[in-house]
Amino acid sequence: MTCQVPYENLRPGPAGKYLAVIDYDTSNKVYYWPVDLDHPAILLGSGLDPSESDPQFHQQMVYAIASQTIDRFEQALGRKIRWSFNRWSSRDEADGVLRIYPHAMQEANAYYSRELRALVFGYFPASEMDPGDNLPGQTVFTCLSHDIIAHETTHALVDSQRDFFTEPTSADAPAFHEAFADLVALFQHFSFKEALLEMIKRTGGGRPGETVWRRDGYEKGAALGAGDAPEFARPGSRDRAARTRLDSRGRCFRCLLLGIRPPDERFDAHCTLGAPGPGHGG
Repeated sequence: MTCQVPYENLRPGPAGKYLAVIDYDTSNKVYYWPVDLDHPAILLGSGLDPSESDPQFHQQMVYAIASQTIDRFEQALGRKIRWSFNRWSSRDEADGVLRIYPHAMQEANAYYSRELRALVFGYFPASEMDPGDNLPGQTVFTCLSHDIIAHETTHALVDSQRDFFTEPTSADAPAFHEAFADLVALFQHFSFKEALLEMIKRTGGGRPGETVWRRDGYEKGAALGAGDAPEFARPGSRDRAARTRLDSRGRCFRCLLLGIRPPDERFDAHCTLGAPGPGHGG
């Protein structure tokens, strides 16, 4: 698949108007040489060829998907975006970009952090017993998942819309953000004709509920030997029970917006919270 992104002059990283990829591996204390996507040899090849073992392709991947997600938001909003951390900042443009760390940590996690002004991606070994489509012990890079990159970029974009928009004012607030980020990632994923045809072939055109719902989190869940695992946790959200409740509400929002029934009866209580009660009009 080829990802089309708006043209801009780039510095090695890549680094541009909105994004700056900084490839430092904190676990191994290694800095990977930044890719120069404006180099003539790379331009002639329309970018680097896909490679799981090439850190520079990883840099290209996160930049391309994040840039495409930003472009989609700008087209929908009809205006340029401005990161939340720049709203009241006097910093110059070079320091006002969203940083992306493709190999930030050796951990099965990925998240957006307003405090770090960054998207942070981890990597981890696939399960030895049940690695899914991966080899046992194979290194799985979250920065190579289109869905995860688009999901985390969406969190940053939603946070940019207004002050305190991401504050957990109720249990539904973070669930809405998770569901919205999931849906953006899903719809953007299937905007690629090849991905859409591949999914139709894989599922045999199964009913939309199963096809779309099971898409979310499949790669990371399978690699961990956990099947359809929930979304990755942000720092400070390691409480498994709280995370499960958040995922349940997020799935409920997601299914309602897609017009399908949640695939698990446990979600019925969440999905009926907003239904009219006795004596109330519909």
